[in-house]
This record gives sequence, C-alpha cells and structure tokens, in this order.
Amino acid sequence: MRPLAVLVRGHAPGHGAKHGEWSEYDALPEYMIAAELRLRALGVDVIRLEMGSLGDRQRRGVEAIEAHRKVYEGAPCIYVSCHLNAGGMADQRSVLFHDHRSSGGARACRAIGRALGTVYDWRTIIWAAKPDDWLARPFNCIQNVYAGTPSNCSAVLVELASVDREPLTIGLLRKGGAELGTGIAEHLSSEPTA
Repeated sequence: MRPLAVLVRGHAPGHGAKHGEWSEYDALPEYMIAAELRLRALGVDVIRLEMGSLGDRQRRGVEAIEAHRKVYEGAPCIYVSCHLNAGGMADQRSVLFHDHRSSGGARACRAIGRALGTVYDWRTIIWAAKPDDWLARPFNCIQNVYAGTPSNCSAVLVELASVDREPLTIGLLRKGGAELGTGIAEHLSSEPTA
C-alpha cells in the first residue's frame, strides 16, 4: 500500500506575503520540491498542484486522493497547503494549521512540528483552524478537503517560515522542506488503514 501526499502551492502569482526581495508565491517551490524529493525517497507518492484557483486545487486534490485510494484501497493520504508567513512577530517561526474537526490533521501537525525542530532553532506553533474566528483564512484553505475525504486522510496548512523575519535563506527553505517531507512521511506511516 502506498501513501499519498498532495502538495499544494498557496496563493496565485502576485499574491501572498512579500518582504523586500522575498515573494511567498515565488519562494514556495524551494521548499515544496525539497519536500517532494524527501517523500519520494521515503516511499510516498506525491502530487504537486500549482495551477488554478484555490477551489480548483482543492477539488483536484480530493479527486487525486479518491483516485489513489481506488488503486491502493485504504491508503493514508494528506493534502498539504503550502505557504510562507508574514507579519508582526519579532521572531522567526513556523505555523501549522489543521481543521478543528480533524484528529488526523492534528497528528500530522505534531509529526511535522517534530521534524521541523530538527533543522530549525525557532518555534513551531500549531493551531486548530475554525470558520468563525481569526483562523477562518487557513480553515478555508483546507476545510473542503477534510470534509470530502475518508477518515485516514487529512489536510493541513503549513506556514514553513516568515518571509519578513531573519534568518531566511533558500538553504533554510530547502532544509525545512526536506524535514516537512520527513514529518509527513512519519505521519502517513503511523495512520491506520481503512
């Protein structure tokens, strides 16, 4: 049985966090590709979605999960909405979100947070996103995926680092992306199969 990770590029061209030369949209592939390479090396199938609207990417992500599970019945799957953070805090950090209804999403965030702690000396914050508070934006990025997938499939939103806080380099994005892949693979290997 082969687990599946669907890595989704957040935002559209010209949108997302910006700081100086840093653009979230342009920087995302630096860590998404590193995560994909690590996942494939660990035996996880990967689909990377970068085109179309958020709704299109969510729909295609759910379709990919459903198609994968027709071939590999009961395979654990995860949808990962990939972002970079910005704004306000005095320190660098990673922020992870899961749908407040999803225990699988919470477990995935914990596994990813542990893996990021092996390469980053900054903190990782985990939030349960809800539709009716300040976390509505991350909730909207993953809610339809959670609602449309079986019990051992989950969705998370990852803000790997902050574009407006030092230190941030391409090397740090790639290291974090590789460990994002490690954390995702650890989560998928621990998920019960249907």
